[in-house]
Amino acid sequence: TMSYNLYNGCQKTMLVGGADSHVQYNVTLHHNYYKSNKSRLPLARVGNVHIYNCYYESNTTCMSARANAFIFLEANYFKSNSTLTDSSTKFKIKAYNNTFDGTKKTSYISEVTSRDASVSTSNKYDTKFAYKKAISYCSDAQTALNDCKKYSGAGKGNK
Repeated sequence: TMSYNLYNGCQKTMLVGGADSHVQYNVTLHHNYYKSNKSRLPLARVGNVHIYNCYYESNTTCMSARANAFIFLEANYFKSNSTLTDSSTKFKIKAYNNTFDGTKKTSYISEVTSRDASVSTSNKYDTKFAYKKAISYCSDAQTALNDCKKYSGAGKGNK
């Protein structure tokens, strides 16, 4: 789990699973504030990534799902990003209850009406991985925006 971090002005921010042998079964990213970065927020390979209550502002490319990765976006706020995914994204990204304010979505995004809905994907990981514990902590996208601005970053402290 990575939470309450501020990433500001980075070139390549985060790689989850560097090669097919680097299996990251379940990774959770929440309440992170990504501002003015170039890419890899994250770039995911071989595993499941649950991203909830994060705030993405003015980034070039937000994320990519490659090599049997599955990303579940839940209740995040995306403001004025160039694009949500890059052209190397090979797998569907499941999205539920997010706000896309001036951010271009691609065909790799599968928006669902329920957090438990499945999406069609050709990778070996399931759309229903171990995110059940996050239910009680997950707020809506607008609250996430406010919380990330207030609490994310060194010395700000968690709520």
